[in-house]
Amino acid sequence: MDSPIRLLIVAADPLVRSSLAVLFEETSDCEVAYSTSPATFLSTGPDNPQPANADLLLWDLGWEAGNLEGLDFRDLDLPVLSLVANDD
Repeated sequence: MDSPIRLLIVAADPLVRSSLAVLFEETSDCEVAYSTSPATFLSTGPDNPQPANADLLLWDLGWEAGNLEGLDFRDLDLPVLSLVANDD
């Protein structure tokens, strides 16, 4: 069996963070490496040691789709998947 995909979950709402963690932990293909708020994640920036052991950054934008403006994730060296409230 291949190793599971290790997720770094970033969401402002603690309920969303924990729900996403439970949802992905229930699958055998995923494992939550770390879960945090955007403020904590951004305050430590790309130098944060936690993302180093993740395979994918899952960022819940919630209702504020502008959260990612001006952010540069290229320094993270991992794919970013953002969850948005609508298609726009």
